Amino acid sequence: MRSFQMPARRRYQRQPRREVHPRGAPRKAYHIPAVLRDSFAVAMGVLIAVSVLIAATGIYQVGYDNGLHAQEVAHAQR
Repeated sequence: MRSFQMPARRRYQRQPRREVHPRGAPRKAYHIPAVLRDSFAVAMGVLIAVSVLIAATGIYQVGYDNGLHAQEVAHAQR
């Protein structure tokens, strides 16, 4: 067939690009459970650090009382 005898061809019409409206991520401050969880984790970290410090001080005192201090007392009693 000649071009003037061919039926009209449908051309692919590309759809226009849709405009995208990006959504901003919600701020973390609005997520109350997340803030509470984070603050709880920080508080537990502080509590553990203080507990370790107190335990180390206690262990040092017991060691000093039974070790070096006891030697000084025994030496003074001679």
